[in-house]
Amino acid sequence: MTITLLSWVSNVSLPSSLLADSIRRVTGASFRNVGEILALAGCDRLTIAPSLLDELKKSHDHVERKLIPEEAAKEYSGDKIPVDEASFRFALNEDAMATEKLSEGIRSFVADIIKLENILKAKIAAHH
Repeated sequence: MTITLLSWVSNVSLPSSLLADSIRRVTGASFRNVGEILALAGCDRLTIAPSLLDELKKSHDHVERKLIPEEAAKEYSGDKIPVDEASFRFALNEDAMATEKLSEGIRSFVADIIKLENILKAKIAAHH
């Protein structure tokens, strides 16, 4: 499924106003174990919890790159999918799970930011 995602990303046709060097960047997040992280070896960016980073640091295993965009693009046999903001928003609204998970993720990140800010405020206040 991940390769399919990368194939899809490689074959999206966006308007020139949206084209940037980050167009093909994919960020993985919400990992539950090291195996999930290793399965995405080669992903542009990963958001990894400190506990899982510690596990990775302790490992001396060889990590094989799993995601190679050029190979995924070769395997994709579908048409390019034109995407503009309106069609993206419509498709997102048509997918209840995607809409809910996106909202859930945003709420979680906001809650974590607030927790972090409170921790930092407490530490700063303790030093004054």
